[in-house]
Amino acid sequence: MTAKFVAIAIQDNPNGWGPSDVPEQFKDMPYQPFSKGDRLGKVSDWTGATYQDRRYAIKYQSTFGSMQQYAYYHEEDESTFQHVYKTNVPKPLYQRGRYMRNQRNLKNQRNQKGQQMQVLGKGNKREYLCGSLEYYDKAYDRVTVKNEKKLTRINRIFHKVTTTDDPVIRQLTKTEDSNVYATDAILSTIMCCTRSSNSWDVVVQKIAGKLFFDKRDDSEF
Repeated sequence: MTAKFVAIAIQDNPNGWGPSDVPEQFKDMPYQPFSKGDRLGKVSDWTGATYQDRRYAIKYQSTFGSMQQYAYYHEEDESTFQHVYKTNVPKPLYQRGRYMRNQRNLKNQRNQKGQQMQVLGKGNKREYLCGSLEYYDKAYDRVTVKNEKKLTRINRIFHKVTTTDDPVIRQLTKTEDSNVYATDAILSTIMCCTRSSNSWDVVVQKIAGKLFFDKRDDSEF
């Protein structure tokens, strides 16, 4: 028994190239390229290329591109093309002192001094500092692990006198009109008392309308 040959219907398009009719099973169906290597991450991608993370954008990207058949391609119009005139500007030759042009007047600017305050008459003294300042060895500022500096013992007497027992403050209370008195140790402790590891207290006394900040005899100031 021989096989029966069935002739295939060939569509002839006399006005162009290719078939003129679309098969019924493919009618009204847009063409979309498909590859078996593409990952099917979702049923339909309604957002397009809106992935913020590049890993997911590459993971679900099509091999043939996404919606390339609907992309708009603008054809270049070469009739409006114009040449741009461009010439190469020669670089200047090496000049001596070219990096010092903006620093010529730098020396004169450093010697300029600002306007000084003019003192008119004699001012009233409002503050007094009593004491003495001795020599300080700056080698202690450069002390490191490799550069050691031994501490030397000095026999000195530290006067830890309180405010009411200070002879200078007693003299000032008779001649000055101030109403608040304190020593430098007590005043610095009050200014730095945001956090104290050692306990201390200050005694405030009011004598003849004036305030005296004193310390106790056994306190650590």
